[in-house]
Amino acid sequence: MKRRYLLYKWLPLLTLLAVTGGIVSLFSLTDLRFYLAEKPDVFTHVLKTAAPAVTERDDWSFSYTFDPEENSEPERGKTLFEDGDYGVRMVVRSTEGYQFEDATYLEGNGDIQYRLTLDFVGTVQNGVASVPAPFAFPPLESPFYQVCEISGSPGGPVLYYRTFTYEDYLGHGSAYRIPAENVTISVGGETFHPKYIEISPWVENGEISLRVGMTFFDRPEDFVRLVARPRTRGITVTFDSLYLNEYRVNPIIGGILK
Repeated sequence: MKRRYLLYKWLPLLTLLAVTGGIVSLFSLTDLRFYLAEKPDVFTHVLKTAAPAVTERDDWSFSYTFDPEENSEPERGKTLFEDGDYGVRMVVRSTEGYQFEDATYLEGNGDIQYRLTLDFVGTVQNGVASVPAPFAFPPLESPFYQVCEISGSPGGPVLYYRTFTYEDYLGHGSAYRIPAENVTISVGGETFHPKYIEISPWVENGEISLRVGMTFFDRPEDFVRLVARPRTRGITVTFDSLYLNEYRVNPIIGGILK
């Protein structure tokens, strides 16, 4: 009788502990835990843990020409390419290290570059997250997925932690180089392949996208020689093809990303 009384007395607490333990286990051991995470972090998890099926789309090609002296702000959000739910949109383009107005270097910055950042917009449909990109995401064992530390800020060593590895336009960071043969930059009769300096997964307004930033020139003096001195009025960026990277996702992850 006493044992039955003790069991009855502690039953509510034992039940509460069992339910709490079950909920904690359910969230910690399954993908339900991602309901507590930011959507870009969930998308990053997918890109880092799932092997993509990659298709090169030769029919997805486009060119973009601009005047380097023009203000890029009105072009923010401009669609450069579109095919159904897939597209490429302008984020920002900017000069680093140069003032066109008075044709001078910005004080303390002799690294002249033109930066172009684009959003490659994808979809989540029927258990597949699909995102276009100017390159194919490499196999999961690639050093591309390791965290990169970039230092060398003026005034002291500052580390910047990035989602994926890449090499910045000064050669800092990872030795891993993303192939860029399918993208060319034409200015002053010369062509260059870009260097990727930003690769960030985004989930916003019901869309998934890959934000990709690139710089144009191999050396700072290329900007002065080809853009600043002759006052170039046209720079053309050409994408010969895009890559469709597709990831299978379960209903939980798929529902979070939508």
